[in-house]
Amino acid sequence: MRLNRNTFITLAGLLGVMGILLFLLSNQATAPTVTDTLESTAMNAFGDAVLTDTTRLTVRDNALSIEAVISQNSDGTWLLANSPERLVQTEMDNIIAGLITARSTDQFTADDLSPYGLTNPLYAITLTTANGDYGLRVGDKNPASTRYYALIGEDNSTVHLINATNTLDRALSLTIAPPIVQITPTPAPSLETAGLLFSDYDATQIETLTLRDNITNSLLTLRRGEPALDESATWLIDPFSTNLVALPVDSVLADTAVQAIGFIATADIIRNADLEAIGITPIPAYEIVAERADGFVYPIKIGVLDASRTRYYVQIFDLPNVGIVNREDVDALLSLIANPPYALPAPESTPESTPASDG
Repeated sequence: MRLNRNTFITLAGLLGVMGILLFLLSNQATAPTVTDTLESTAMNAFGDAVLTDTTRLTVRDNALSIEAVISQNSDGTWLLANSPERLVQTEMDNIIAGLITARSTDQFTADDLSPYGLTNPLYAITLTTANGDYGLRVGDKNPASTRYYALIGEDNSTVHLINATNTLDRALSLTIAPPIVQITPTPAPSLETAGLLFSDYDATQIETLTLRDNITNSLLTLRRGEPALDESATWLIDPFSTNLVALPVDSVLADTAVQAIGFIATADIIRNADLEAIGITPIPAYEIVAERADGFVYPIKIGVLDASRTRYYVQIFDLPNVGIVNREDVDALLSLIANPPYALPAPESTPESTPASDG
């Protein structure tokens, strides 16, 4: 029998289809096998962990064989293990809070975990809390790159799909890019032109404020309570203050005083001034010192009033130039020596020191 051209084309097509079927059948044994149907049950990736009970976060990058261990200090500060660098606390709180709220939206059971990057998971995240450890092993992203495949806890068979949020991505990057505080070098102090005494002053970083009247030998020191630098911390009067009781003070008034220093500005600058004649040397009439938690101080030496009796001569950082500032800005602070901002009724005995009078 003689076959025509169309018969050959038909046979070739059949052979091609059979070849594809044989290929698929031969590879069926190695394709990922889902033994359970996809379930859509929302559940927390880190169980019942809560931020306030979390004391440590460990993130391991198994591909690079590196890990970041971030622990909470007794004062609530997050610290990076084996590093002197400070971490951005708000960012760490946000990262951990985001992990705690991460949820598995779908789950399935697979015989072979390798297609999901979970035979040897790419990452391992562990939250340590007062109730124990909560672990999450993270593999590849899904084809749409919207979710991660992951294993929760010690379960090695249930694959979870967890949304690839910015917070989760940020947590996975902690091994190579922890949120280190970027320290801006303190500008060299200068008193060349009229303006704010301290251009880099940040009241939220101040831990101690000292006001000293050298004329009456009176002293008032306000110090933040524990934890230091917490905006909600209570200010206290240092027990070394002259004739004052170490009682809590009105935090609003204390914060206002600390902030006021950042607004003191010079109206004029005097070069080559006679420091002794204007009451700055050998001992200034008054002193104001604000100190940060890292020990950096903002010192103001205050001399006598000028001829108008409306302005003080001041010197900062022992610079050669002298500034002239409005009297009312300084008197408002110095008045606290005689009238401490007690949160409770003031004790009967208080120093009788007052700023310079017009007399």
